[in-house]
Amino acid sequence: MTAVGIVAEFNPFHNGHRYLIEKAKEITGADTVLAVMSGNFTQRGEPALFSKWKRAEAAVRSGVDLVLELPQIFAVSSADEFARGSIEILEQSGMADFLAFGSESGDIAELKRVSFFLNENKEEIRELGFHYRKISYPSSQERAVLELDPDFPVSVLREPNNLLGVKYLQNIRSMKPVTVLRSDHGYIESASAERRKWIEAHPDRFERVQERFFLVLKGILLRMKEEELLRIQGTQGGLGRKLFEEISGADSLEDLMAALKTKAYTRAHISRMIISVLLGIQLDEAKRTHVYIRPLALNQKGALLLRNAKKKDRMTAPFLGKLPRDLKRYPELQRVFEIDRLAQKYYSLFFEEDAYINDDFVCSPVLV
Repeated sequence: MTAVGIVAEFNPFHNGHRYLIEKAKEITGADTVLAVMSGNFTQRGEPALFSKWKRAEAAVRSGVDLVLELPQIFAVSSADEFARGSIEILEQSGMADFLAFGSESGDIAELKRVSFFLNENKEEIRELGFHYRKISYPSSQERAVLELDPDFPVSVLREPNNLLGVKYLQNIRSMKPVTVLRSDHGYIESASAERRKWIEAHPDRFERVQERFFLVLKGILLRMKEEELLRIQGTQGGLGRKLFEEISGADSLEDLMAALKTKAYTRAHISRMIISVLLGIQLDEAKRTHVYIRPLALNQKGALLLRNAKKKDRMTAPFLGKLPRDLKRYPELQRVFEIDRLAQKYYSLFFEEDAYINDDFVCSPVLV
């Protein structure tokens, strides 16, 4: 069996995902599809429309054979840590021969060249970026690379899927990467459109989710000391102090977001910071965190793929199957799993779902 790995949030599953799966299998000739999927809060810094269990099951019913969880600490970190965590899980699972991702470029050679340049000049780009601290990180990175190479194809980095693909390539070690040119059913537009449809169809429920989210966040911040807040991921550069100042007067999550918006920080960065406050994720904690292999949903082919990897000792990351037994074997994973479980509890609270039934110690991987 050969497997192609993908990274996705399936928030929700749509035609763009189906197209990626079909093309990835066609290009690579792989027998199986292995996906790494974010937990209950996404890289946009938002609660997913459906729980990780429901999204993983939907993915397996739609062409994926095995869904592994991307720990929440990576899922709500920067694109660099999101990509690093995802790639480490795929490679350390011992199951993925290929990596497939969608891109606006569709040219894997071009994306590899960009990735190589960014890796080779990482320190210089970081130092030059300090001169542009008053603008957003993507803009500061663009200016920095142009200082190093005026002919650098910065247009590649202006497209979100290209940029994420480059991040994957910067971290890949053993998998063979391929890219799929985005079709009309693009990942961002399709997912955003599906989310808008859901919100329009369930306005009352969406409003209750937002209200509960905001009240919990406000309660956490009102009892937190400023020095504690400034140790949280994403609060540096004055953003944490601004959050501390604005929370008392804000009446809703949107009020708070509007008060925090500046040219230096994207909405996604601010949203991820807010999730980090909610979950207590510390500065640079993702960089110190170990990955693990944890299935959320699978079919018979996925079960065989998993069994072969374990039987042949291909897995180099800890496997979490039976909890809490496995957590006792791997004490270094206690903290990262604690964050995942807290995220599940908050998610159940916000969406008024049964907290016990959906608890990580109660749920088992969904076999389709």
